[in-house]
Amino acid sequence: MGLAMGTDFRLACADCKEFLDLHKWRIIEPFCNALAESYPRSGDSPFAVPMNIPIYDLDAPCHKIQISRDQILSSLEGYVPEHEYIRNLMPAVCSFVDKHRDHRLFLCCDIGDEPWTFEEPDWLGWKGVPDYFYFNHFLPRNLIEIHGFPNWEEAEQFLREEHPWLFSDQMDAYTSAIRRDFDQRISTASQ
Repeated sequence: MGLAMGTDFRLACADCKEFLDLHKWRIIEPFCNALAESYPRSGDSPFAVPMNIPIYDLDAPCHKIQISRDQILSSLEGYVPEHEYIRNLMPAVCSFVDKHRDHRLFLCCDIGDEPWTFEEPDWLGWKGVPDYFYFNHFLPRNLIEIHGFPNWEEAEQFLREEHPWLFSDQMDAYTSAIRRDFDQRISTASQ
């Protein structure tokens, strides 16, 4: 249970490859607790997944819990958050689950490598939805679909101001991958 307290959670759509940062909000507490506890810790025996919680990808770097729009909305009924950030996130969550109503939604957390983490397969295809916690400006879809940059020069100027760490030597391969994907998406869109 203690592990869940320092864990950040995300709500994501596998079909559209979009995600929303929930920060520390355990939106459905038993699900989030089970998700955080599903990662083995040194010396621990394997986690026994509760039968009523649909955790999957336990062998992958990112464990996921399948979740539905109705489960999210019913967890919010009558919920009065004590934290301002959760009050600010609630409309974004409702909008997200309505937009992805019939899609494959899942919860995940930052204990493992999330699908949009550098080096994960198709990490460049994901988009972080702007909300109270919006860090993933650097993903190509964010640069194009959210910020509307028409070319790499404008995107790079923005990234150098917002995420200067992307331009360090150790990040060169990732920044180059972001640029290639950005350029390819711009080229495809203009055809």
